[in-house]
Amino acid sequence: MSLHTGQHVLAVVLCLPLLLPAASRAQLPLNIEELLVSPSTLTLQTLFSYSSTDRPLNGAVPGVAPVPAANLQTRSATALTRLRYGLGPTVEVNADLQRTRVDWQQPAASGGGDEYALRVGGSWLLSPDTETPALLLSGGVDALATSWLAPGERYSGKTLRAGAHLYRALDPVVLSLALSCEWRRPRAMGARRYDPGDIFRLQPQVNFAVNRRVTLIGGLSWQYVGRERVNTTPVAGSLYQTGLTFGLGLQAGPGSIIFVDTRVVTSGGRGASLGVDWHYRF
Repeated sequence: MSLHTGQHVLAVVLCLPLLLPAASRAQLPLNIEELLVSPSTLTLQTLFSYSSTDRPLNGAVPGVAPVPAANLQTRSATALTRLRYGLGPTVEVNADLQRTRVDWQQPAASGGGDEYALRVGGSWLLSPDTETPALLLSGGVDALATSWLAPGERYSGKTLRAGAHLYRALDPVVLSLALSCEWRRPRAMGARRYDPGDIFRLQPQVNFAVNRRVTLIGGLSWQYVGRERVNTTPVAGSLYQTGLTFGLGLQAGPGSIIFVDTRVVTSGGRGASLGVDWHYRF
């Protein structure tokens, strides 16, 4: 059986138990507990991540002179600080500030720069984990953002996000399925119009609570990145990727949880990412 076929079979195995009746309500894995902040509680979240991706170009890098067609190697390092507040038992609001350093390299050229984003959003637990799987909805918007492609430009409301997270507790395992969409609208880049393409992600996971302090996380991921265009000219084709994800959650102290995770691309090019995520509840 091929790797690609095996990934599809595993995804079906991970998702089917979401439809079964809940068996118990024991200790939830740490990453499931952190999906929604408790009422009248303020949580500080700090994330550091590094990713590497190779993507084929059609012969130009947005924002620079045309270069011969080849794979574009992109490396990005991100630091994010987010404040989350629970308005009630089923509603959370949040705001975050993100800084990303992007470096790209190609046989004929290289470059990079910094970009920033101020985002606001929220989450709503539409359905608890009872007779049906729990369903958590989330959304957000970039209130203000910059791009390394056009350092002098400022964008507002150009990127919208929406997501849905389903999970089913089967003590001591929780099966979860996350779907997220990122609509990245066209924006000005000097005298040109740049369309970065939309992003869609699907991620089934197994979350295993070893004990109250340790959670193991593993699963699959599928991602689609839309075609990039400058004016009406495509500069990078659509990208479809599948990958394997692994992670660990650790209760480091009272109100303090640390997550470490990695993703390795298995089809659709080469790529990998590593992240460290710290949650502190006041």
